[in-house]
Formats: sequence, structure tokens, C-alpha cells
Amino acid sequence: MGRLITSPVAVNNENAIYVFKKTVDVKTLCESTVNVYADARYKLFVNGQLCAVGPCRRSSETGYYDAVDVTPYLKQGENEFIFRVAQLIQRPPIKNAFFPLESVMRDGSLGLCVWGNAGDCAVDTDETWLCAKEKDIEICFDRGIRGYNAVQFYERVGADFGKNLEFLPAVVGDALYDLDTEKDSIWIQ
Repeated sequence: MGRLITSPVAVNNENAIYVFKKTVDVKTLCESTVNVYADARYKLFVNGQLCAVGPCRRSSETGYYDAVDVTPYLKQGENEFIFRVAQLIQRPPIKNAFFPLESVMRDGSLGLCVWGNAGDCAVDTDETWLCAKEKDIEICFDRGIRGYNAVQFYERVGADFGKNLEFLPAVVGDALYDLDTEKDSIWIQ
């Protein structure tokens, strides 16, 4: 069962990018799906390849998760899962004011929950995941930049982006789902 994980260095109500990672040793390949909930945006990489960019929609009443087919990205042996999760500040209570990412429900916290399989291995979030705060990056909401932007913000990166990250064990919270019961009916795929 996947559990909500966060970073031990996360600061509430901050625009930041965190990297969560886990390596699994796949002995038998088969159809593989991972289910993902992240607050608020994420990018999933498997073995260095971008697999999904998740809006992971939600409201204050309903949580959604994305089901991602990772089968084509897997190989026998070691497989590395990396999630780059955007933590976004809470929307200020100002009526009729422009605020970037109007459609994104967020509360200023950082969280990732993953459950599913990679071949014969579980990839559920737990205490075995590692997390690091990305360095040398700024989240930008520049409305003057032209072009399509699927996640509704830009990442301005510097020369040290992705280098010398200090990975720490993720902090484990509560389970977000229980597929054996229907009591957690707020979760919708």
C-alpha cells in the first residue's frame, strides 16, 4: 500500500521542486502500472526517460490520481523511478485577483503517493524512498512567455541544477487509499 511521503526539509507554503527516487530490481517483466498522487504537479522518469507529466487534479473534496503504464520503460535488473514534484504556495484569499495556476488546488504542502508495480516489484511509496530538494531552480509564472506550457509554469534552471543533491530518507505519513475496501471513496482515477 502506498503511503504519503514528504521531505524532511520541506518548508510549508513554498514554491520548490523536490526529487523523490527509488530503485527496484526487476526479475520478471510484465504489464506494469503505477498510480500517482502528487501535490501539486509532477514529472515521472523511469530509467532516465520521461514517462508522464501529471496535473494530478484535485479539489478540497475529491482527490484524483493518475494511472501510468510504465511497461515500455522497464528492463530486467535495476530500474530507477524518479519523481520531480512541484510544491506550490497556497492561493491567497483575494477575490478576482489573477493568481498563477488558478485551476490547481493546493495547500502549500508537499506530498507524493505512489502504488503499483514494476514487473514483479512493488513501487509503493514507503520509508525506502529517498528525497532531495532541487537546487538552482526557480519556478516562474511569466505570462509574457510565448508557447505552449502543459503544466502552466516554467522552470528557470541554473548551471548547478540536478547536481550534488542531498538525498535523505523520505518522511512517511498516512495511507491515502485502500483498494480492498470502498471506504476511501474520495479517490478517483
